[in-house]
Amino acid sequence: MGDGTGLRVDMDDFGKRIEEILTQTIPSVAAEALYEEGLKLLDDAENKSPQVPYKEGDLRASRFVERPVIKDTDILVSAGYNMPYAAYQEAGQRKDGTRVIKNWTRDRIADPGAHFLTAKLVGMAKERFQRIADYIKNHAK
Repeated sequence: MGDGTGLRVDMDDFGKRIEEILTQTIPSVAAEALYEEGLKLLDDAENKSPQVPYKEGDLRASRFVERPVIKDTDILVSAGYNMPYAAYQEAGQRKDGTRVIKNWTRDRIADPGAHFLTAKLVGMAKERFQRIADYIKNHAK
């Protein structure tokens, strides 16, 4: 390579850019991916079996997805339903195991039932993680 051709890389600039990508770009894109997935979780809870119960619509109307909070290496997105009875409906019974729901109101929906959120988190975890990874891959630039 005595002819003067070659490649010169400024490792200081490279190191700064990599640090920026790892500490700012990826976490912010991952946070947006998790927020989007929170919205999708609630859509799935309302449209895929078992579904969020619907009697008068108050439970479904209480749906929420909070904006992401990034703290150190953690990203938190809270999503769910915030009616006082939401946890009871999700579990299908009281915390102490009493008052088990046996007959779900089927007004306006096909298949209401317990674990309408948990089933979507656990049963669809691989699909959710893939969507989050794809979002990060497509948006982190």
